[in-house]
Amino acid sequence: MSQLKYDIQQYLSIDEELKQLQEKSKQLRERKRELNTSIIEDISKKTNNLDKLKINVDKRYIKFSNVTQYQPLTMTYIQECLEKCIDEPENIEYIIDLIKTSRKKLVSKEIKINLL
Repeated sequence: MSQLKYDIQQYLSIDEELKQLQEKSKQLRERKRELNTSIIEDISKKTNNLDKLKINVDKRYIKFSNVTQYQPLTMTYIQECLEKCIDEPENIEYIIDLIKTSRKKLVSKEIKINLL
């Protein structure tokens, strides 16, 4: 077998393994989210002060905190914000175009796998 053919087979094998790991990871994240919700609901029934609670488990501890997540900065969102503070649509369009054209881009070669 040629080295090229071997390398391609290895590439495909690794790709398949990564897909399986990603699926397993997705399932684990979902299960973790479910457990997170369940644990918080159960403990919330027993205490009103989750922010100060620490639970020791096997040389580790868990604590509860609030996490803030922001929506992504999409072009649509940026445009909506600009419309709130700039009255002239052509200026908004200019700024949006400037943002779009000024972004750094990286072009690289990749192998794409398709089924026959």
